[in-house]
Amino acid sequence: MASSSSSENQPKAVKSSSSTYTVLTRSKSKNLSVCRSADSWWDKLPDEALILVYGYLEDHDRASMSSVCKHWNSIFKTPTLWRERHFIFVGMRALDHTKKACEFITNVGPHLRRLVLECGHPVLHTARPIAEAVSTFLGHTIKIPQMRISHFKVVYLDCYHSWRFFDLSRGKLIDALSKFIRKQRTLRKLDLSGAHLTSAEGMRCLSSAAQSPARKTIHYLHIKDLFELRYPAFQDNRFRDNLARFTSLRQLYLNYLYVDELVLQVLRTNSRTSLQYFRIVVDSCEPCNHSISAYAWRDFCDGCPYAKVVFHFLGKLSTEDYRRVFARCVPIYEIDILSWDRYPSDRDPNSEDMSAVLAHIISTYSAQLVNFRLAFDHLSNEPIDSALVMLLDRCTKLKDVCINTAIRIDTVEKICATLKKKRPRVLEHLELKVRDLTPEEVARLRGIAVLSSEELGLRSVEVQPDD
Repeated sequence: MASSSSSENQPKAVKSSSSTYTVLTRSKSKNLSVCRSADSWWDKLPDEALILVYGYLEDHDRASMSSVCKHWNSIFKTPTLWRERHFIFVGMRALDHTKKACEFITNVGPHLRRLVLECGHPVLHTARPIAEAVSTFLGHTIKIPQMRISHFKVVYLDCYHSWRFFDLSRGKLIDALSKFIRKQRTLRKLDLSGAHLTSAEGMRCLSSAAQSPARKTIHYLHIKDLFELRYPAFQDNRFRDNLARFTSLRQLYLNYLYVDELVLQVLRTNSRTSLQYFRIVVDSCEPCNHSISAYAWRDFCDGCPYAKVVFHFLGKLSTEDYRRVFARCVPIYEIDILSWDRYPSDRDPNSEDMSAVLAHIISTYSAQLVNFRLAFDHLSNEPIDSALVMLLDRCTKLKDVCINTAIRIDTVEKICATLKKKRPRVLEHLELKVRDLTPEEVARLRGIAVLSSEELGLRSVEVQPDD
């Protein structure tokens, strides 16, 4: 963060690479003068329009605009303009600018609802200042009366890589974060994804949320990659005990390595009528050797009748991995597969047969699947063209389909012909990005795109080469 010098008529400010934090203190000097005629259209501008204008401005520009007149200054203090803030702590001078951030919180803290906290990647000389800056800021924040934070997110923490060799500073950071979470009363969304904490640190942060007054108000809990890589959280009783304390979860986002039959039992007991979306990430960097039986999923469906399961697959996995995860009785809603060759994987590169995977999806979820996304940039043991056509033909509840892979132009025509023949009333969006095309095939594909947009009758159709 780098500070900006304040002019005689401009409030003090603290700038980061992405935003500006302005302390809401007005200069004692004379207000800026403007020449306005009696019938100036600015006088007739409604307050709603002025608020909209303020919303597009950086803080220092808002402050300048507020100095024009008393009315504009009153609009400047509108609470809705100060609902969200993204604070960044980075570099040797992180501590110097914490004072400005604390002053900002002191002035507009009661208006703040969404708080995003970002810690810059530390090095030997910056780990301690960053940790102390975050600790000071969070310690000050919890002392502000009438603070009603509803959304809290920590981004780019990545303790496994960024803070791996700074144990003392890292401990101070986790301590401050845990204390802040424990004091929250009105949180509705808590996002600690990508933290990569040790089991002890992760459990401490999760326990802070589970023991806070917000355990009854948190609707959205995002803990994907909360723990360091390959940690089987489902085997830890502390994880299940903490998860059981959340009684109002609507969306839960975590790794497959955190889920087993006992975790499903916890959810169906404590989030029976509230849980709506259960997002599970299956990562090729992590083992997924455990299975969840169809009976456990059936009991989960009975206990959480409104829950929709979304699977996200990252990297190249084996066909057996997919079959192990795709158990029957899963209340599936969406499948998102990113089988990207560049994504790290510890699987045998020849163990994935995407054609067989698609066939398994069709046979298991053809009457349930609503959204399907596939990004596939390498060769399968068997061509997936026919399997894709069959998927669009057999899965009768599909609403949104996005496919990015190398398929033949003839296959694109078959897909469009199949959809045209069915005249789907359910499917709303189709996106086909075709890879590895010759210039002649690109021209042919563009012609298909024009016809499909006119003939398929969908809300949105995108057929194009993947450039």
